[in-house]
Amino acid sequence: MIAHDGIQAVLDRSQPSFSLEYPCHSRLEQRWFCMSVTPLGATKQGGVVITHTNITQRKQAELAVLATQEQLESMTSQVPGVVYQFVLTVSGAWQFLYISKGIEELYEVASDDVIRDFSVLTKYILAEDKAAHQEAVENLAQNPCQWEHQHRIRTPSGKIKWILGRANPKRQTDGSILWSGFLTDITEQKRAEVDIKESEQRKNSELNLQKSEGNLHLLTEQLYTLIEAIPDIIILKDGEGRLLIANKIAKQLFNLNDIAWQGKTNLELVALCPSMRTAHEKFVVDDESAWNKSRLHISEQTVLDRAGNYREFEMRKTPLFKDNGGRNCLVVIGRDITERRLSEHDLRIAAIAIEAQEGIMITDAKNCILRINRAFTRLTGYSPVEVIGKTPAILKSGRHDGAFYKAMWEKLIPEKYWQGEIWDKRKNGEIYPKWLTITAVTDPVGHITNYVGAFTDLSEHKDAEAAIHRLAFYDPLTDLPNRRLFNDRLKVAITMSARNRLYGAILMIDLDNFKAINDTKGHGIGDQLLGEIAKGLKACIRQKDTLARLGGDEFVILLEDLNENEGKAAKQVQSIGEKALKLINQSYLLEGHILHSSASIGISLFSGAHLSGEELLKYADTAMYEAKHAGRNTLCFFDPAMQTLLESRVTLESALRNALSDGQLHLYYQLQVDNKRRVLGAEVLLRWNHPQLGFISPADFIPIAEESGLILPIGDWVLRTACSQLKAWENSPLTQNLQLAVNVSARQFSQPNFVKQICKILVETRANAKLLKFELTESMVMQNITETIEKMETLKLLGIRFSMDDFGTGYSSLSYLKNLPLSQLKIDQSFVRDLIFNQNDDVIIQTIIGMAHNLKLNVIAEGVETEEQLNCLERLGCLNYQGYLFSKPLPVKEFEALLHEHSIQGYSMPSTIECDLKIRTASNSCLKGLDI
Repeated sequence: MIAHDGIQAVLDRSQPSFSLEYPCHSRLEQRWFCMSVTPLGATKQGGVVITHTNITQRKQAELAVLATQEQLESMTSQVPGVVYQFVLTVSGAWQFLYISKGIEELYEVASDDVIRDFSVLTKYILAEDKAAHQEAVENLAQNPCQWEHQHRIRTPSGKIKWILGRANPKRQTDGSILWSGFLTDITEQKRAEVDIKESEQRKNSELNLQKSEGNLHLLTEQLYTLIEAIPDIIILKDGEGRLLIANKIAKQLFNLNDIAWQGKTNLELVALCPSMRTAHEKFVVDDESAWNKSRLHISEQTVLDRAGNYREFEMRKTPLFKDNGGRNCLVVIGRDITERRLSEHDLRIAAIAIEAQEGIMITDAKNCILRINRAFTRLTGYSPVEVIGKTPAILKSGRHDGAFYKAMWEKLIPEKYWQGEIWDKRKNGEIYPKWLTITAVTDPVGHITNYVGAFTDLSEHKDAEAAIHRLAFYDPLTDLPNRRLFNDRLKVAITMSARNRLYGAILMIDLDNFKAINDTKGHGIGDQLLGEIAKGLKACIRQKDTLARLGGDEFVILLEDLNENEGKAAKQVQSIGEKALKLINQSYLLEGHILHSSASIGISLFSGAHLSGEELLKYADTAMYEAKHAGRNTLCFFDPAMQTLLESRVTLESALRNALSDGQLHLYYQLQVDNKRRVLGAEVLLRWNHPQLGFISPADFIPIAEESGLILPIGDWVLRTACSQLKAWENSPLTQNLQLAVNVSARQFSQPNFVKQICKILVETRANAKLLKFELTESMVMQNITETIEKMETLKLLGIRFSMDDFGTGYSSLSYLKNLPLSQLKIDQSFVRDLIFNQNDDVIIQTIIGMAHNLKLNVIAEGVETEEQLNCLERLGCLNYQGYLFSKPLPVKEFEALLHEHSIQGYSMPSTIECDLKIRTASNSCLKGLDI
């Protein structure tokens, strides 16, 4: 159809001529012909002339050249850079013969566009490089020789690249010039030249591209020349992994020069060169990765060279496939990146070092700042623009004089090193401490070229030191000096007193009933109260005096430089003490709570160094306890007699700790009777018989037991022993209905497990709980009224009864009294003692009895010693008694004998008290609920 249309066009004279190349197949070979159609005459009637010419040889040559060019293109596409060849005609026209596909990556333009128009390349050259490039090309056209030129281009995407162009132009017989050369990207090399001056540039081999006459032999020779000129490993393998081509660099690296390597695989080469076994085996694995990816595969490989050094290579492997998908060949290009990796490693180390947490400043020999790091800016506030070109004097704080800096340079210059603490100033004016190290950098002959200063901010370190000092010497709650700092100041005060002969004094201050505030309002409120009292006490003393908190609710004041006369000094101290008492004894509003406080103050005076600080504190403490015994909210000066009492107390406490385990404690029993002398029961009283000290009064050792906490094991023993005695008496008609009254201490009753402990004792002793009566004081039950009532109600369910001991001596509220599950009020012996002589006591007792009867409570009076007292009590309506008139406290055997004597004399014993079903059921339920 194409031939027909062409002939018709010539016949119609619509085109001057027509030609067509076509193949002709025979059984032996394929031939090519060219059909030419030319007009015969000027008109359509003239016809045409058709000729057929055999062009088989020419066509075969062209196809061979085309195949060679395709192979060349396939191989050169793996070579970094661009390979080209063109002709400069005599008329000055540029005609491209060949340009590799690498132009598309280098210039970002299509190779076909370049072949069509050479000026496409020149338009990307930077304006400042165009003139030099044009001049170099013109000079080469006039005088063809080996040529090399560098210039910059801007690609369509905006990238700036350095291009190295090399060519080997040769003038032809017709006067034209044949250019063979290549273009390569040297941007990275150019960048490296900015920071590192290479001692010797790698010598690039020239590309000796010879004039191609269009045949395969010449193109192959040019290709080999090109491969050998590239300073990288070039290897070509077939689809089976056999080596076909290897350039000189590759042969040297893999020891191929002395062995027959062509046509062998890497695994076959292991037998010929065992030293390269590892490298060859890695090659096989990496080759398979490239084939599997079916595209360019980039990896890094370490190779041991002939000199025994490890070299790192970047391997670029590109697989080429046949039309049917089979493996054709594998192009391998390896670039030595050992030096680059080492440089990168060194640069990373340097970058990390200079950008450490320490501030770093580098100056020249004249102390002019050249460089700083980010930490410098963070620590000082100065940016590089603000300090580079200036001297470090910009950081001076003004705290150091000229002598300081002179001493620094006198050490730095000869020793090339200085280190120490220095105060500098930040950009915002803040003065801060830092630890500075200056190191001098010298050249090979020893001249100083630079100074490197590295520093760290010591502000946090200094703050931490101050915080540690404050924690070590100050109370964190009140910010007052603690015991440690107070003792240090007391030692100094004693020394100064001996020197100036002036009196000093210690005031030991302890808040009264502070524990009750903590227990009822919480420790948070208690801490706030301590803080308010500390502020007030500061106002009571002079600036040179010391107020300290020793712990808990205990404060101490150290007064110095008082009068040299003891009496006058004592008056000074008394005035300050009374002022402190008045300040503490006021109302405090804390979180909606109105609190009242008072204090007991003990004072010890001192003059000279006759007594140690420890002794003075002990004397003040003794005086403080005397103030408490005197009724609290008062002050007391130390008296040597106080110390004697204190030492006696310490001795008693030490002995009391062993009294229970050594069997020195005993229970005594004192009768309780009614107005008809009938025995109701007895009060259990604790007695201590010490083997050396003899009988010790309960008034002496009970307070010690309360304060030391020994009352807890002692109280438990008393309850357990009393219950065991009830159990022992239950089978005797004489004692089986006796009711025992046991005193329970405030500390014992306030224990969270008190109820559970009572239940446990009852279960273990199997005592009848309805025969047990607990005597509680007013002050004890009023400490936490809600909890007290809850405990009493629970114990009442067990059958236990309660008697209010020492009634009338405390400050209990009558509104609370009606809610307490009491069964009895006990009139204190202080009212009974003077009943006959004191009309007020008569009125008080009468009031107590009337109130008790209205509340349906039983009344008993203690301390009845005379018949007159008995008659008076009976007249007032009190019908139950206890006292020496009936019996003194007796040991159990004597008490039992007294009961027997009463029975003989006709006095009746208590009758059986039945426990109704309700109480018995409640008791059992309570025991089960407490898991006893």
